Amino acid sequence: MKNNDRLPKQLGDFGEQLVMFIIGRLYKHRVAYVDHVGADLIATDGEKKYAISVKSRIFTTDGPQQPFDENQQNKLRDFAKSFGLIPTVAFVFIDKICRDSDINIDIYIIELDDFVKLAASGVKGITTTGINGQKLHFSNAPKNQDVLQNHKLINFHRLVLKAKCVSEEK
Repeated sequence: MKNNDRLPKQLGDFGEQLVMFIIGRLYKHRVAYVDHVGADLIATDGEKKYAISVKSRIFTTDGPQQPFDENQQNKLRDFAKSFGLIPTVAFVFIDKICRDSDINIDIYIIELDDFVKLAASGVKGITTTGINGQKLHFSNAPKNQDVLQNHKLINFHRLVLKAKCVSEEK
């Protein structure tokens, strides 16, 4: 079967819609889809206003890392500055998809300045690469999850798609 060329776009759309739902329903923020260079969503709680870049990924190997490079950071910062918003990143990580086991969908939301600070301070699962450390990496590897999911600067949520048990008896 040929790969579906639309799947990356569909995954990105799914991640953006999921983050919109979480921010709107759980945080009670007003949220809008903007699909602009640098930001996918904007949100407000009435006091603070956010520009949010959403990065979604499905992992098929034990390398659950999502980079956020200098160009992406600059575009998000530029957009946020233009509208007086706080630059924020949302990561949506989806386990390898298998019908026989539960699928975890992990969502992490972090302000970009906090992301940079955590990388500089050596928080497990958040690293930098490049000559000046300009490329940020967020790793949802199992060894990092306890630290990341419980860090006070990171908003974490997990959705679990339960595996369907198919009875062999008819």
